[in-house]
Amino acid sequence: MSELPNNLEGLHKHVKRYNEKNDEILYDELKTFIQEEEVRRKLTLERAGELFFFYKADHIVVTEKLSNIPLTTSEFTGIPSLLRQLNEDKIETVGQLPKELVILAKYENVGVGTVEKLFDQLRSKQ
Repeated sequence: MSELPNNLEGLHKHVKRYNEKNDEILYDELKTFIQEEEVRRKLTLERAGELFFFYKADHIVVTEKLSNIPLTTSEFTGIPSLLRQLNEDKIETVGQLPKELVILAKYENVGVGTVEKLFDQLRSKQ
């Protein structure tokens, strides 16, 4: 979302094979995003000082113990490519991850499924 322009008018000109359904999908996704952001904002205001990880509509409270877990293949299974790339970027513990985990899908060969695996494993270690 942070990469969207301030003005959405004409955004469709940047989409290959554009059709009107693209606009409908964009605005449906924006609606979902705004609803999720409202819940997140309320949560962070009600629980000020706590750190959270967010993935879609879910969240995890990041405790100090969770924060210190190393991002290694012995701790997290089934996501070796993501872990390797994180470590290459000097992200070596859970506490160094971005609070919005879907951002991790920017890494090469890392999709939403991989991020979901990480989130589920983080939740189980919580």
